[in-house]
Order: sequence, then C-alpha cells, then structure tokens
Amino acid sequence: MNPKGNQEEPKNESSKNFKDLIGDVLKQIDNIDDKQLNDNLVINKYDKLKKYFKREQLIECLNVLHQLSENLDIRDLANWLEKELNGYSQIDYNFPDYRCFKARLIHEGVEVPERMPFNLVDWPIDHILIKIQNKENIESIVEHGILDHYFGKYFAGFTMAIIAPTQLIKIKSGIFEIIEKIIKKLREKVNIKNGKIEIDKEFELIEIDFVGYELREYNEFKELINICGADRRLTKTVPILLRTLFENLLKEILNLSISNKQRYIIYEKVRIRDFSKLIAIFNILKDNFFIENYVTQIPKK
Repeated sequence: MNPKGNQEEPKNESSKNFKDLIGDVLKQIDNIDDKQLNDNLVINKYDKLKKYFKREQLIECLNVLHQLSENLDIRDLANWLEKELNGYSQIDYNFPDYRCFKARLIHEGVEVPERMPFNLVDWPIDHILIKIQNKENIESIVEHGILDHYFGKYFAGFTMAIIAPTQLIKIKSGIFEIIEKIIKKLREKVNIKNGKIEIDKEFELIEIDFVGYELREYNEFKELINICGADRRLTKTVPILLRTLFENLLKEILNLSISNKQRYIIYEKVRIRDFSKLIAIFNILKDNFFIENYVTQIPKK
C-alpha cells in the first residue's frame, strides 16, 4: 500500500492552533475536580502513565493517557490521542509541527536537488514506530499538480517523496515532549490537592539517604533540591543549591578528617568562592602523603 501524505504547504495558523489546543489541555487539567483525582482508577492509570513514560513505551503511554482523558473528561486531549493512534484526516489542518517534514524527491529514478514540504498526517503512530525500528523510509507518490505548484515547472513521469527513519524520530520526540508536560501538570495538581509537594522517585536529582551517614539534617536540604529540580520554574536555583550542599559536606569531611593544627592550611573561615579550590581540596584529601602525615582520623563512612 502506498502511503499518502497531506502534501499541502504547512500552515503557520495550523501549528498555532495545535499549540493552543495543548495549552487548553493543560488548563483543563488545572481545573480538574479533586473528587476525580481521588478516584483509585484514575490514580492507578496515572501511575501506569509515569511507568510507561519512564520506559519510553510510547503506544502504552498513548493508550493509558487516552483512558485517563476519558475518565477526567478532557475531550481535546482524547481527540489528539485518537488522531495519533489512528492517523489524522487528509483535510485536517490542525496537526502538530513534528509531523511536518522536508521530503527528498526521486523523479524517474533521479534525486531532485530541492526538498518539498510534506506533512505526514494519515499514518498511525504505531506504523511510524515500525518504520523507525526497521530503519525503513516512508515513501509516497507525489501528484504532478503538487510539484508544479512548488517548483513552477512541469514534472513528467513518476515522482516519489521519501522521508528517512532518522527524520521520523522527530514525531516520537514531539509526542513524548507533550506527554511529559501533561505528567508534570498532573503531578502539580495532585501535589496542590494534597497540600504538599511530593517528588516521584524517577524525577529525583539526589537519591542518597543521608541518615545512614549520620547527617539527618541534609535530607531536608536534599528534598529542597529535588523539589526545585522537578519544577521548571525553579530549576535555575539547582546549581546554587548543589554547590551549597557540596561545600557543607566538604566542611563536614574536613572537620572529621584533619587535626586542628593543620586545619587552617586547608580552608579559611570565609566561604570559598572559587570552585576550583574545592576540587583542589579533594585532590589533597586523597593524596597518600597528606593522609599519612596529616590526617588524624578518617571515618570509614
């Protein structure tokens, strides 16, 4: 079967409409009633969605998200998912940018230097994933009128449009990007409902449990870093927080590892502002000569 693509010029208006649609979906999630989120069935599907997303199982993500969209009565989301699973209509101009390509053209066995806009709309996502997995091109016969429209000259004979599997990955990435936004929005909604912020394990930046190192107070700092890392609005604070954590841990190590007589050599009372100095201190600590001559005790932990 020869695949058919919507070979009309991609319209900026269409892309804007699709972006607006996804924006509306995120707003609708914000307005979900708390009673709906308390439903065990909804919670179970939400957990499945996170699991499939982490494993990069796209079809499973789309199917369980479609079930969620029906449970939560988000019609716009359900419509988008149905189009991805079944293919968009040839006359549907409200499709995403990630399905728009510049196709190679083979005319009578010879490649044309120009590339032609090609909107891959009527292929279901599972068919596209098979092409990606098998590293196969998608090929489509191009009508002469389309070629004449784009290039202003008549193409006599047989012309084929070709989209490579490396280009098709754009579709997979585009869908996963939207799913990630939906998961984060659902997580924010659940956190607000519970009156606290909770971070899923798969989104944690720091997993270590400081209690086992007799540094219980650092666990609260770890939670703060994980919260900032999971919230796109706060991610810019993460490097500063990580540095502060690093500096304090380093001070703990120095306080336990060197004698009072030698401590003044290693660090001053003021905060070290040059990150390279912190690295230099670690290099000193691991030096055999330093250990043998200056370290009074190094805890095994």
